[in-house]
Amino acid sequence: MKRLEQLQELLKEDPNDSFLRYALALEFRSAGDDRSKEQLLSLIKDDGEYLPSFQTLGSWFFDDGEDDKAIEVLEKGIELAEKQRNLKALNEMKELLWLNSDED
Repeated sequence: MKRLEQLQELLKEDPNDSFLRYALALEFRSAGDDRSKEQLLSLIKDDGEYLPSFQTLGSWFFDDGEDDKAIEVLEKGIELAEKQRNLKALNEMKELLWLNSDED
């Protein structure tokens, strides 16, 4: 839990640091804390340009059986990846959608 506490302390100094907020969400998830998705939703709301949050949140929604939410988040992430010309993230999110599609 030490890493979680360290991240929370660092965020007190700079609460708008998107990387720290993303890292906190990852720590919440690894600790089994339900605040992980809330943290990423908040990050997306406050910094809609932080691309990793879309891919991770979409993946977590799929993992938790929330497919409609996953698709919505990933579609927004794909648009952002295209806008940012981030081909790696674009391809990874498209693959994630494809792997979780209902079509055979």
